[in-house]
Amino acid sequence: MIDWRRAGRDQVEAVVRRLCGYVSMEVPAIHVEPPEQVPGSYHKLLVNNAGMTATLEAHWGHRLAVDLIADDLLVKERSLYRYVALYTEEDGERQVVELAFIRIALDAFPPLVRPEFIEGVRPFGDILARAGITFRAWPSGFFRLEADEFIARKASIALGAMLYGRVNELRGEDDVLLCEAVEMLPRA
Repeated sequence: MIDWRRAGRDQVEAVVRRLCGYVSMEVPAIHVEPPEQVPGSYHKLLVNNAGMTATLEAHWGHRLAVDLIADDLLVKERSLYRYVALYTEEDGERQVVELAFIRIALDAFPPLVRPEFIEGVRPFGDILARAGITFRAWPSGFFRLEADEFIARKASIALGAMLYGRVNELRGEDDVLLCEAVEMLPRA
C-alpha cells in the first residue's frame, strides 16, 4: 500500500509558494485535490512513488531534455533551487511535458555529482540514474491550476489550460532528503 503522507491544503500551498519564491516566480492559485480526484492519465503519472523523469520517459516513449528557466544557489543553505521545463523532441518539434520547481539538497550527494545539478543540462532524474543513486518518491499532495500567461508560454499551451501536479520529495538511502519538488504536467 502506498503511504501518501498527505499534507493539508495549507501545507501544499506553502511548499508551492516557497519553492516558487526562491526563483522569483509567481504561481497562479492552486486547488488542492485528493489523489482519487486526479483524472485519467494524470492520475497514472502523478499518483505513484516513482520519479517523474523515468515515468514521463516511459509514458511518452522518448528521452527527456531540460530547459533551465531559472535557478538560485543558496550556499549558506547548501541548496540549489531550479525552475525547469522537461520536454521531448521529435522531428525537431519540442513538446513540454513537465514544469517543475525543485530544491536540491546538495549535501545529500557525492561532490562529483553536484556540478551536474548546477550546470542544468540534464534532467534531475537522469543525473541520479546515471550516478546509480536510488531513491523513492514521497508525494505529499496533489493539485490543479490554470495556466497563467507565463506558464502557458513556457509549456506551449493555451492560457487558462488546466495543469495537474504534485508536491513531492525524493528520499535516498536511510530516508535522506535528496530534493523537494513541485511537479506540474501540462499534458498527459
